[in-house]
Amino acid sequence: MLIRYLHCLRQTISSDLNPTSRRGRLVREAGWIFMIWTTASVLGLVSSMVFARALGSYSFGLYSSVMAWQGLIGVFAGLGLGVYILKKSSQTDSADVPQLVGWADRWLLLSGIIGGGILIVLGMILPFSQENLLLFLAAAPLPFLGRLIEVRKSALRGLGRTVLSQWPPLVLAPGVVLAGISLHLLLKLPVTPHVIITYNIFSLLLVLLMYALRLKASYKRQQHDRLNVSIRAALPFVLVSALVLMNQRVDIIIIGILGSQNEVGLY
Repeated sequence: MLIRYLHCLRQTISSDLNPTSRRGRLVREAGWIFMIWTTASVLGLVSSMVFARALGSYSFGLYSSVMAWQGLIGVFAGLGLGVYILKKSSQTDSADVPQLVGWADRWLLLSGIIGGGILIVLGMILPFSQENLLLFLAAAPLPFLGRLIEVRKSALRGLGRTVLSQWPPLVLAPGVVLAGISLHLLLKLPVTPHVIITYNIFSLLLVLLMYALRLKASYKRQQHDRLNVSIRAALPFVLVSALVLMNQRVDIIIIGILGSQNEVGLY
């Protein structure tokens, strides 16, 4: 009985891991996604510990507040295009996806400029930021770069390249930032919020390069007319993204406004 059970188990596992079958591909893909998300969680935890120890409570709180604000602004600067591109790319011929991404980039350029401007204005009016305006200036490109990555990630997911779409922003980007800050600490160089944000920008550019090698956007206007796309159809998805992010960031923003950056760092 036991031998028969083990034989059936072996056949099931072999079927699940067979790369030529649809079931096998789904199982292997799920396994890779689990590994990517686990690695991302570990990197996030280690990064938070390293940054907090390197910066101290006040500077870490300031960095966290700036990243929370840029993340919130980035949701609205994204115009809901991340979810919309995922939907459209799964329904569109793969040859038209570069034009789809190019159409989204045009809107993101405009919203990214506005979002960066809003972040700079926040740096001038928030009570804790008067002496740290340069930090908000340094973070101004982040909403735009983050949304460019989100669109390309969604396009690759729509094309069925789920694993390829996940690991650059979830593993490569935080890994580059953590490695850079660790090198700074080993060389006994000063680590400030400006340094970490600079590494963040570099890591996002590296992710965009990785995506560009697989998915090149096309900016030929005449090809967009036949894609049947509409920015109005994308805007409702902003609310969904905002609700998800606000649950993660609104506490940091509130503490930063009502309390001090030292309290944010301790929190």
